[in-house]
Amino acid sequence: MLTGLLLISRYRQGKVYPHILPLNDYYIPIAQNLIQVFQNSTQLKRIEIEDKLKRFHADKINPKVIQGLSKLLFDRSEFQTPAKIKPDETRAEIFEVSRKYWQSQNPVPTDFRNHQKEILKLLPKQIVPPKDDIDAWLYADIGANQKLTDFNPIKAEQLIHRYNLSQVQGLLINTKALKLKIETIDKPSMRKILQHLRFFGLLFSIESTEIFTEITISGPSSVLEQSKSYGLELANFLPAIFLLKCPWQLSADVYSKQRKRFFTLMFDHKSPYQTHLKSSDFWVNEKVSDLILKINEKKKSPYKASKSDKIITLSENRFLLPDFKIENKKEKSKYYIEWIRFQTKWKLEWLKKVHSEIPSNYIFAIKGKRIKLKQLSEMYNHQLLIYSNTFTAPAVLKQIEKN
Repeated sequence: MLTGLLLISRYRQGKVYPHILPLNDYYIPIAQNLIQVFQNSTQLKRIEIEDKLKRFHADKINPKVIQGLSKLLFDRSEFQTPAKIKPDETRAEIFEVSRKYWQSQNPVPTDFRNHQKEILKLLPKQIVPPKDDIDAWLYADIGANQKLTDFNPIKAEQLIHRYNLSQVQGLLINTKALKLKIETIDKPSMRKILQHLRFFGLLFSIESTEIFTEITISGPSSVLEQSKSYGLELANFLPAIFLLKCPWQLSADVYSKQRKRFFTLMFDHKSPYQTHLKSSDFWVNEKVSDLILKINEKKKSPYKASKSDKIITLSENRFLLPDFKIENKKEKSKYYIEWIRFQTKWKLEWLKKVHSEIPSNYIFAIKGKRIKLKQLSEMYNHQLLIYSNTFTAPAVLKQIEKN
């Protein structure tokens, strides 16, 4: 994803138009050359690759475009400090040797390199400094000095598609709400959209008519806590929309900090964007995967956890989207757990409205203080797990045992 400084947009008559790179004989070679820079830079330091990119020249092109494409390629790169090097420990020893050395010196002006050579001679045998570029060796754990160890290749056309979609994603970070209007949606498509909404932890409402279905997704400004994290999740959800096989329209009110007002972002299934996602993808949040593993690692436990793609339909176009399920093998009972990662006032009110429809084996997990969620806690009793800091496996099992 691109940062705000790398976004290029036009604002006109209350609307915002993200910059789009065309797939043509001019931009494709530029993308190919940038990819080649990274493919040929294995074991080079980040700062050396950045220097290469500063010298990268393309006529009649906004420098932000090169910076944006490079940012997406850096995101596909892995930089590491060599395993044998422990810069923090090495620095500590060298600084201690240096301190003792300077205490024994007379204040006579001498070229600092002579002092450096003398200090290096006093180092323990296990510390072997290189013959040159000592600063990079000494501070190898700093990002600029870390070396490129792996690069995930991408085709030039794919990079341009990623860039174009990233321009839109960057705008969604500052949206009040996103409205997705879908015509004649089928059950498999609705199921896939709901699964992706659950994966990213987004808060939404649905209205349906005989002609269309409209999904309103809350924006970062309506989230009570972690609005920045929520904005990133909303932006990451965007590519999933392009998996829909039916006509759709998307609109969002995007805030411009420079112009200090909202502008409307609009596009549809005919827009020249292409997703990198596959329709067969079914994701499970990393935190949920960890919880499932920790629950299952206890061999003598009667509980078995697994991911869930179940969707429970309530009245008035409301849905329950459990993140995972837990089975008690001894009692042959089953529980569904839904993790509410973000909160809005609307979501808290929604929980109160649907209370009477919630199955008895369904548990919500929500972060907060019990005193602030007192009314909700009294209403749900053992079907509401309130945690203060971290959502943990022991807390889930303890909550199940209360039921």
